[in-house]
Amino acid sequence: MKALVQTSRHLALGRRPLGLTVVARRRAFCDSPSEESTRVAEGDEQETPSGPRVLFTAPPMKKLASDTEGALSTSAICTAGGIGAALMGIAPFTPPNPFMIALLLSVVQVQFAHGWMLRQLWAQRRRHVLEVVQEEKDGITFVTIRCDGGLTRELKLESGPASGSTPSFADIATQGQSFMFLDRNLGEVQDAEALDALLQTEQGLASEELTTEPVSGESKEEAGKFVQKFTDLTREHLKSIAGKDGGSPEQALNALIRSSQIAGIGFLLAGSTLGVMGRSSADQALTAAAQEQAKNQ
Repeated sequence: MKALVQTSRHLALGRRPLGLTVVARRRAFCDSPSEESTRVAEGDEQETPSGPRVLFTAPPMKKLASDTEGALSTSAICTAGGIGAALMGIAPFTPPNPFMIALLLSVVQVQFAHGWMLRQLWAQRRRHVLEVVQEEKDGITFVTIRCDGGLTRELKLESGPASGSTPSFADIATQGQSFMFLDRNLGEVQDAEALDALLQTEQGLASEELTTEPVSGESKEEAGKFVQKFTDLTREHLKSIAGKDGGSPEQALNALIRSSQIAGIGFLLAGSTLGVMGRSSADQALTAAAQEQAKNQ
């Protein structure tokens, strides 16, 4: 009863009871953290990063490509020298017209072989993936693949899985390594989960845009002529070339250097040997003819 009387007196005088004030403050203090945490959680959901995501990066193979190009040029010089020496060896025994035809064919052969090996160099550089970027726009997946050698592929994936003879992106990534190779030994995976999901997706390609820049010794027409479009591939084609890519681009370029060196040295040694033997035979024939003429006189 005393407590009720004191409370009524406080209310009459316009004062707040001490106990009620403490309770009100405790409730306000207890309610505010939950509300604040709810606001923070909503803010975090709204601040989820969006836009392009870099999934994979790798350094370009500039030094190896330069070494390969130098080896191919040296091989072409050695091959031309060997064929020239061989032609000089057979010149004394060959009529003029057949000799000129053989000389012309040799020039064309050396140029063709050198151009063919350069195309292999360009193709291997454009297999090497430098960067993979993925972006989601309105539920549609866009993938940008930037490769060495000035090649950029901008892909738009279909919303559903691939059907019929059209390959999925997973088919291209696993069986089409002749055209695209992610060298994880040289590169660095930025988002492993997203990259694995992309490489295993069964979505097909809705469209593809190619941007090709010429590299050293290549014309602008050749730059876009020898690049395979992913949208032109079929499941049958991919199955026929699966496992025939020759390893990573780095391994392929090292093999190209070795083969060009062997070919250049082989042509040079064989041509020089044939040239020396031919000149020696011609000198012996001239000496014998001169001795025979002297005897007749």
